[in-house]
Amino acid sequence: MPAANLTMRMIHPRPDSDGGINSWEKHKLHPSGIPLFIPIGVIGGIPPYRYTISTDMAGLTVGQDMPTDWIANGLQTYGCMLCANPSIGSYTTTLTITDQAGTSVSSTCTHSVVDRDDTTKFLWYAPSTGNNANSGSYSSPYKDDLSLAMGAASSTTTIQGQVWIKEAGTITPAKHTDLTNSIRLDNTKRPVVICALRNTSYVRVAAVLSMTATRFNSINGGNATGGYFDFAIDGSNSALFTDYQPFLIDDSQNRISFVGMTWTNVGVGSAGSDNPSMVFFTTGATSSDSTYNHYILFRGCTETGRPSGSNSYSLTSAYGIKYALFEDCHTYTSNAETEIYLKDSCQEVTIRYCSFDNNNSGAYGVGASGGQNQNGGTTTNLEYVYSFFDGLNTSGRGIRFNASDASNGIGNGFTSRCTFRGSWSALGSGGTYKATNDVIYTSSTPIDAGSNSMTSAGTELQGNTAYFDSSGKLTATYAAYRGTRGWEIFDS
Repeated sequence: MPAANLTMRMIHPRPDSDGGINSWEKHKLHPSGIPLFIPIGVIGGIPPYRYTISTDMAGLTVGQDMPTDWIANGLQTYGCMLCANPSIGSYTTTLTITDQAGTSVSSTCTHSVVDRDDTTKFLWYAPSTGNNANSGSYSSPYKDDLSLAMGAASSTTTIQGQVWIKEAGTITPAKHTDLTNSIRLDNTKRPVVICALRNTSYVRVAAVLSMTATRFNSINGGNATGGYFDFAIDGSNSALFTDYQPFLIDDSQNRISFVGMTWTNVGVGSAGSDNPSMVFFTTGATSSDSTYNHYILFRGCTETGRPSGSNSYSLTSAYGIKYALFEDCHTYTSNAETEIYLKDSCQEVTIRYCSFDNNNSGAYGVGASGGQNQNGGTTTNLEYVYSFFDGLNTSGRGIRFNASDASNGIGNGFTSRCTFRGSWSALGSGGTYKATNDVIYTSSTPIDAGSNSMTSAGTELQGNTAYFDSSGKLTATYAAYRGTRGWEIFDS
């Protein structure tokens, strides 16, 4: 069993004891009779985890079964709070998550289920059958004019609640009339929780936002703290902005979750220093902890069909995120140079149950930089667990640490139970990388740590070599590798 690197920490949902958590946040408020689906995000420790729940809400459970092939099927309901038909009321729930070493973290939350037709809490959209002249209730939903919920201008106040999309269809948001190309996320004026409904099997309806004319941003007076986003985006290959990010998040904004987000055909524009990506966290972090973006969750997100563009990045390009989890995220794009780009001032980030498949020259699955906008320090304490990196070209890298010199190197890298497959090159400079555990290397240089390299490296499995043959295939003794909650390694 590999040693844990990061301290166990609950990312989502955060407990009431944190203070400052808003009554409208996704884990605090839910519409009656609508299937409840809330992912539980934990970093650190030694997964797989065991989940237990104590609650007075009838029917509330936690998904405990991991799909056999999570790369093909995703984690689905594993590690999620679930309730098929929640009833109106106020409830208290305590979650306890225990890792393979017996270490636990807990979170206690009070939460309310409110009448789904209460338009002071919820505004509903039905892009196929709704009408923009309706009241916006569940029974009388809007059709596709998102400004009815998000305001016509950035100064408009609507509700501090949630936006829900109840059926399949497409909505094309319009920018705020006083902004050049954006809808400003501002949790003091309008919803920053936007969800598509999930059915009783917890499968989301095919609701799509066509982001060809605008993007969401929380800069210049906005605030996305408490934001929760669960829908699909289609960019129709539009290159609307020089550095196009459907989400642009400023510093000092916390508890932001992207759940089940799918990004398709999002154009990159002409790249620059802000690095086109699906979500860009800006450069404002300093040595003050309050300037970081804390408790960031990407769960079940995918990105496909990205058109060509120099220096384009996939799920995120991020400065200053702290306590972040990328879980069950999968990218299938031939044109992103980096799938997850953790730039400077990022701390305590776990990447788990993810897969990265790209064939662009120079591509790498996860990158971390040093020497650029280090106001909060270099990126440190990164953890890669149970993930699959598939490079299909001669110059790609699974993980790359890049620094301007060795003194700016990335600290405390940790890899456990990952697969690296393909032909990789050793490029980059600086960086430090600590122990690897039970890692399949079917490529020559899957981790590029530059001049300082790794303390443990090789061309095949590091650790329990009896579990795999020389090509990375599982052997008959692999059962001990699987953990206690149904972990199934991907058989390459």
